[in-house]
Amino acid sequence: SSSHAYAAAGTYSICLEQTNQAGCKGVICKTVKIVEKPQAFIPSVFSPNQDGVNDVLFVLGEEIATVEMRIYNRWGQLVFQSFSKGDGWDGTYQGTLQNVDMYIYDVQGTNMDGRTFNLKGMVALIK
Repeated sequence: SSSHAYAAAGTYSICLEQTNQAGCKGVICKTVKIVEKPQAFIPSVFSPNQDGVNDVLFVLGEEIATVEMRIYNRWGQLVFQSFSKGDGWDGTYQGTLQNVDMYIYDVQGTNMDGRTFNLKGMVALIK
């Protein structure tokens, strides 16, 4: 068993060489792709039902410096906008809890090291 820690994301060639008792050598090589740990992410589901579990949708990540999050309903109407990591969507629009449905998110932000990120996708509001 062997392991190696890679310092940077990228594509690497890994080769294993073995020699048997008779002195015959064998080599096998594989290409692996190392990806960076996600800078930020959004859960795929949240449930604003006041049970204290997943009631608010937040942009999650350890090294987030700035974030701007927009949530749209299926008709493209902006139902939530935030300019703070600590300000998440509680599932309401103009004080009314929204229907169980899929909502579109669009997030821009920066990490503590200055790298920018952009997340786009869908989140399910369930009850």
